[in-house]
Amino acid sequence: MSVPIRNRVPNKKFVGHIITHYLKYDKENPFIFISALLAFLGIAAGVMVLMIAMGIMNGTQEEFTKKLFVMNYPLTVLPVEEDAVNDQLIKKLSENFPQLKFSPYYTTQVITKNDGAVQGSLLYGVDYDKESRLNAIFKKARGSTKSKFKVVIGEGLSFEMNAMKGDKVTLYFS
Repeated sequence: MSVPIRNRVPNKKFVGHIITHYLKYDKENPFIFISALLAFLGIAAGVMVLMIAMGIMNGTQEEFTKKLFVMNYPLTVLPVEEDAVNDQLIKKLSENFPQLKFSPYYTTQVITKNDGAVQGSLLYGVDYDKESRLNAIFKKARGSTKSKFKVVIGEGLSFEMNAMKGDKVTLYFS
């Protein structure tokens, strides 16, 4: 037979008695008081450090996950044959797996040139609308421009190429 566990409030008198008994200064044995006080402070400091470390690690893990999956998704379908991944396959996968989100893309290597700087880069060709629904960072970077030629580049490449928002960048395809 099981007994239900009740939420019990600790007896404040008992806790207070234990604390005052062990943290009370004793003139005959001052070493016991000092030892108990140092142990209490050491445990309190350790718990505080542990709580701070756990908070930092939790925030770091969330940010790392956000940054990692900007264009590196957990699942990528690669074609075995030429033109094996097409709109019909995406539609069929969307019907069979409604819990998943799909954003087809094409990737190739390019040479990027701007302001005299030349850099090798990876180019991802994406459907802006589908990618914006899937990727919050891309949605923010997309902005509201309705230009025929649009490119979103990372902060590192932007800095190296001296290409600020609105600048033109030349892409050379191999």
